[in-house]
Amino acid sequence: LPAQASLCAALVQDASVCVDSCLVGPKGSGKTAVARRFASALGYEPHVVYCYRDMSARDLLQRRDTDASGSTVWRNAEAVRAALGGGLLIVEGIDRLPRGVLAATLGRLLSDRQMQLPDGSRLLDAHSFAALQRATSQSSDELNAKGVLRVHPAFRVLATAEPPGTADSGGGSAKNWLTSEMLA
Repeated sequence: LPAQASLCAALVQDASVCVDSCLVGPKGSGKTAVARRFASALGYEPHVVYCYRDMSARDLLQRRDTDASGSTVWRNAEAVRAALGGGLLIVEGIDRLPRGVLAATLGRLLSDRQMQLPDGSRLLDAHSFAALQRATSQSSDELNAKGVLRVHPAFRVLATAEPPGTADSGGGSAKNWLTSEMLA
């Protein structure tokens, strides 16, 4: 569709200047198709997170698991895998998240490309990571072993949402999710 092609072209321009985006439209308007077309156009590996009403902050970042020997390990969620690998994080349905979860959980990753993870490791933007390497004379591997990880410079985020004021998918009341906190 011409409108989707035009929207995809605008997303490519945004990505070229390191801007993340959010597609807002009614259910069935092609937001997901545009997101996938955008990922394909730029050769991104899409990492998709489907949001739901009772999703917690930890669900977006890491989850605790046990390995084959019964030891507790942390498994990175899609957001962290996309950040480390330079992928496109597609966050489907941010309007379904509880108020404040997106900003509180991914806010620093979205705005600064940095964050502290539940396992104690820390993500740093590429510039800060390089500055830390110079200041400490440590290699990437040495910093990684200490839990300091570099966010890939190609990492981008594309969210989708239904317009504010539409009824939620569970048949509940209208949602007004687009707050000043979300816009920040």
